[in-house]
Order: sequence, then structure tokens, then C-alpha cells
Amino acid sequence: MISAPTLAIILALISAIMHATNSVLLKKSHERLLLRAWMGFGAAIISFPFIFFVPFPSGNVWIYLGLSGIVHFFYQILLINSYRLADLTVVYPIARGISPLMITLGALVFLDEQINLQSGFGIALITSGILLLAVENGFRSSGHNNSKQLGIFLALLTGLGITSYTLIDTHGIRLSENLWSYILWYFLISENTLMILYLNRRYKGRLLSALWPHKGMGLLAAILSLGSYGLALVALRFGPAAQVAAMRETSVIFGTILGIFFLKERCSWARVMAAMLVVTGCIFTRL
Repeated sequence: MISAPTLAIILALISAIMHATNSVLLKKSHERLLLRAWMGFGAAIISFPFIFFVPFPSGNVWIYLGLSGIVHFFYQILLINSYRLADLTVVYPIARGISPLMITLGALVFLDEQINLQSGFGIALITSGILLLAVENGFRSSGHNNSKQLGIFLALLTGLGITSYTLIDTHGIRLSENLWSYILWYFLISENTLMILYLNRRYKGRLLSALWPHKGMGLLAAILSLGSYGLALVALRFGPAAQVAAMRETSVIFGTILGIFFLKERCSWARVMAAMLVVTGCIFTRL
């Protein structure tokens, strides 16, 4: 029989593959904001029928659902703009790579998880990979590389957002008496509330007509989004947050490969080596 920590690792790895695939769809889309909206709306539509079969979240759980929704909204905006300014093979390793470092520290402070020498070595590898990407993409240059530098900066902020919502949702889902109640209400409410308000203001009553042409790709992205973060939440319920985060960020490797082969982005040894350093560091943080 599979132990709970082993199950958490398996779920996190499946989540990583689904997340990397979704990131390629987002990067490839010319309407990233609308596609990201479809991820949330579609997941809510799929989740809605099932909320009648789970308990209503308690008062304390709603605090974490609300905080998670706020952080996820800003994370989505940062991610979309970082993809607009820089390549997937740059943004993805940075945004996903720094989060295990910060989640490990956050788990030590807020979740009573431990950091050992091996975790410290993993953090050093992650930092090395990020610095290699930064140098490879022009932090030592000027002028024409300004947009890439801004994209990298937004990717770093995206990583901070990933750290924040992971710690919030870990605490929230462990506090919830029912695992599926937290997951379903997250996709129904937390993922969408602020995004709906933002899009309604942006499109001034034309939101449905703007979304409809992208329904095919949008529903596919929604299924991947629901599966990716839904599995991650289940993993966070049964495994240590830092370990689950490290395993999920193996999506960096999948994202780099997909970016090179499907988006025809430039392949360089520096990018490949940086991605490998980040993933190796992620694994070392919690092996």
C-alpha cells in the first residue's frame, strides 16, 4: 500500500506535468488574460455540481480561501505580464524555481517543518540556476534588454506569489475538516472573484463575447488547471509543504523542453543547465 508521503510526491509530479503544459498554452496564446480567465471560470463550472455533496467550509477556513484568492489574482496578473516580456524558458524556471527556496523557509517558520544541511545545498543550487538565467538573459547588458529584465523581475515577484498562496493553502486545507470542500470552494470562489471584477471593468460589459471565441482552448486549459492545482492541494494535505513544492517544481524541466520544441524558443546550454540546476536544487531541498 502506498504511504501518504509517497502518494503526495506522485500527485505533485503529475501536477507538474499538467502545469507545464498549461503554461505552454498560456505563453502561446495571443489573449493570455482571457485564457487565464477561462482556466478559472472553466474550473468553477466543472466544480459547481459537486459542492452540494461536501460540507460548507467553516468560518476560519473562509479566511484562508479569501487570502488565497487575493494572492492568486495578483499572481495571475504578474505571470501573464512576465510571459509577455520574456521567453517561457526564462520566466518558468525563475518563477517556479525560487518558490521551493522560500516555501522551505516559510514552512520552517509557519508550519514547523525542518531544514537540514541537504536542504541548504538545494537552496544553493536553486540560487545558482537563477543567477545563470539572469546573466544569460542580459542583466549585464543595457538598452535593448530592458523588457527582458522587467520580465525576469516580474517572474521573481510571481515566485513570491507562488510561495504565498502555497503556504496559505497548505494551512487552509489542513485546517479544513473536509479535503474536497476546500478544493471545490477554492475553484468556485477563490480563483475567480477578483478576476471577474477586473475583467468586467476591463471589457465594459463585453466579457462573455470576448471569452466565447476562446472556449475550446479555454476549456482544455481549465481542465489542466483544475487537475494541476487540485492534485497539488491533495498532495499538500498528505505531504510536507516544502517537499510537495520541490516535486511540483520539476515542471521547470517540462516547461523548458516544451518551450524549446513547441514554441521554437532559443535553446542554449545556459538555459538547459539553469533549468537542471533549479530542478536538482528543488529535489535536494526535501529528499
